[in-house]
Amino acid sequence: MVLQVRTAHQHIQEAILPQHRKETIEDYQTRILKVLVHIQTHLDELPQRDELASIACMSPFHFHRIFTSFVGEPLHQYIKRLRLERAAKWLSNGSDSITDIALRTGYETPAAFGKAFKQHFQTTPSHFREQQLSYQYENINFSLRVRKELTMTPSIQTLPEQRVMFVRKTGSYQDSSPQAWQALFGFLAKKNVPLQSVEMFGISHDTPSVTEPDKLRYDACVPAADDFKGEGEVGVQTIDGGTFAVFLHKGSYQKLNETYNNIFSVWLPQSQKELRDEPCFEKYLNSLFTVPSEDDLQTEIYVPIKS
Repeated sequence: MVLQVRTAHQHIQEAILPQHRKETIEDYQTRILKVLVHIQTHLDELPQRDELASIACMSPFHFHRIFTSFVGEPLHQYIKRLRLERAAKWLSNGSDSITDIALRTGYETPAAFGKAFKQHFQTTPSHFREQQLSYQYENINFSLRVRKELTMTPSIQTLPEQRVMFVRKTGSYQDSSPQAWQALFGFLAKKNVPLQSVEMFGISHDTPSVTEPDKLRYDACVPAADDFKGEGEVGVQTIDGGTFAVFLHKGSYQKLNETYNNIFSVWLPQSQKELRDEPCFEKYLNSLFTVPSEDDLQTEIYVPIKS
C-alpha cells in the first residue's frame, strides 16, 4: 500500500510517542503493514482497535490517529469498506441469498446491510447482483469480448502455503504494480539478492469495478526467509495453500484482463467449480529482463477453488 509518509511524519513529529523513543518512518511502516495483513486475514472477526494496537505495539490511545495517517482512512471505515467490497464479490459470483451475505458481512438484518451497501455503492444489493458485475480484474477502459467457447484448460494443483515478503502499492493496477516491483527490487538489490533467480508473485486484492481506483491494492511478492520479520515498506504475509485452477497466460501483461475475463465469464460457469474466499495470485515465470519481447512473457494465474 502506498503509505502516506509525509502526513504520518508530521504526526510523529507532534510528540505522539514518548520523546525518548525516536522511531523511524520505516518502523511505523513495518508495524502498520502487520496490522493490514492481520485485518485482511481476519476480516470475518471484525478486528478491534485494542487488538490491532497490540499487534502494532502501539498505545491504543494513539493507534487510530497513526493508522489513519499512514493508510489514509480511519480504521472503522477501512474495515467496513473491505467487508462491503467482499460482499459485492459474493453477490456477483455466488448463489448465497442476500440475507446470508448480510449475516456473513456482520449485519444483523438484510435491511441494515442494504442501507450500508447502498450508501457505499449507490445501488441496492439486488440491483448490483442483477448487473452481473465482474468478480476480478475488469478494466473499464479495456474493451472485452465474452468468448462463447473455452480457449484454455487449467491444471488443478494443490499447493502448500507460501511465506512471502511483499511491497504493497495502491492505485490503478497499471501504475501500482510496476511501482511495487520497483520498490521490492530496490530492496532486494540492497540485500545483494540475485534477482534472476527469485520467484515472483503478484496479488491484486480488489476488483476495479467494485473498489475505487485509488484504493486498489497490489502486492509484489517474493519468497521470504524464515527469519525475515519485515523492514520498512517491505512486509511479510502468507499466501494460503490449497487447491487451485492454474492457467497459463502468454504475452503482454496488458492482456491479462482478457485472460481473467475468459476465466470468470466462460470457464468458471462451465466448470461447476466453486471459488474459495481468497484472492487469485499470479506467478511470473519470466520477465522483460529475460525475454526479448512482451510476446514471450509467461504468467501463471492461480484461481483458488474448493476441492
